[in-house]
Amino acid sequence: MFYNLRIDLDKLKYAVHINKIIQDVTHENQNCYKILQLLLNTLYTISETDKNLDMVLGVFKLRLLCLLGFTPNVMQCTNCKEKEELLYFSIKDNGLKCGICGKQDTSVIRNK
Repeated sequence: MFYNLRIDLDKLKYAVHINKIIQDVTHENQNCYKILQLLLNTLYTISETDKNLDMVLGVFKLRLLCLLGFTPNVMQCTNCKEKEELLYFSIKDNGLKCGICGKQDTSVIRNK
């Protein structure tokens, strides 16, 4: 299973990284069927496709956060509820911020 992971060192590196993340957020004998599904689907994507591995890892992390209950607010500004020009991501406020609110917060990351 996932033979291509064994023959490509870059793919193996990403698979090991994902496995370490899963080990950090789950406990033994915990019912985590959805997380297992996400893990297997991600390993399949890494193994069987030539998609950008950084993008696959980013999508995996975001979906895992959603499964763990940390869904970021990406529909509107976390500060003023503006729905246009969401240019910044705030880790502190767990969501996007508009141009005005983002400039006031020094901990934001600018979207590309």
